[in-house]
Amino acid sequence: GFTPFNKDLKINNGVNISYLTIQGSKDFDQASTFQGLIMYNNINILNSKLIAAIYIDKANHGQFNTIWGTQDLGLPAGWFLDTKSLLTMDQQQSIMKSIALLYFEVSLN
Repeated sequence: GFTPFNKDLKINNGVNISYLTIQGSKDFDQASTFQGLIMYNNINILNSKLIAAIYIDKANHGQFNTIWGTQDLGLPAGWFLDTKSLLTMDQQQSIMKSIALLYFEVSLN
């Protein structure tokens, strides 16, 4: 199972669990692994209200907010990132708002 802080974490005893994980295809520092799937795969679907894993093409985690920007890696490695192919910050935030609204509407009702 998933072992944060060396503790086994299986989410299978709860009822009506809701879980959402999102990753962009251009998350350069997480490019090799969709880490949210580790927890996703440890949730017992039968006890879940809503679980979702969403992979967004041309998105990076830095532009889902207004602070981090396009650089997922520090310098000098950040200089070599292909930032021209990214969705704009407004596009990413619009997608995130739509996902969040739908997720909370379904999971809280």
